[in-house]
Amino acid sequence: MDEWSSEQFTAGIRTADSPFNILRFGRSDHRVLLLLVLLPGRSLSQAEEPRIRINSITLKGNRVTKERIIIRELVCAEGDTVSSEEMYERFERSRQNLMNTGLFNTVSVLPFYTGRYEVTVEVVVNERWYLWPSIIFDLADPNFNTWWLTKDFSV
Repeated sequence: MDEWSSEQFTAGIRTADSPFNILRFGRSDHRVLLLLVLLPGRSLSQAEEPRIRINSITLKGNRVTKERIIIRELVCAEGDTVSSEEMYERFERSRQNLMNTGLFNTVSVLPFYTGRYEVTVEVVVNERWYLWPSIIFDLADPNFNTWWLTKDFSV
């Protein structure tokens, strides 16, 4: 009874009358266990997230700022393939980069899905004024009293 019979070994269990009532595996079962150990746990527990391709980047709202300045600050580029989580992280970083330039009041970087796994990035900016109007009040005479006494209003 201490010896394993070929039927018991291939079945993988011992009978109840054996002194060691433990689970045993045959040689083919060892291969299955080895495969389960070598497979990455991620593929068993979670499905891999689909990759999204960035088809194009469109810019809106820039009148004075050159397109190359805005594109330089973007973390993503045309043709990149990223996961959706990584895509939104890159969009937020791109928005922060554009705001840090000090050229814009507001910036929004939004995806526009053109297909299931294809996206067009839309960057909408609101530029700051480059020229600020200001009122200049300047006296033409050396001081106000001289101007008041001469009453020369032709300035």
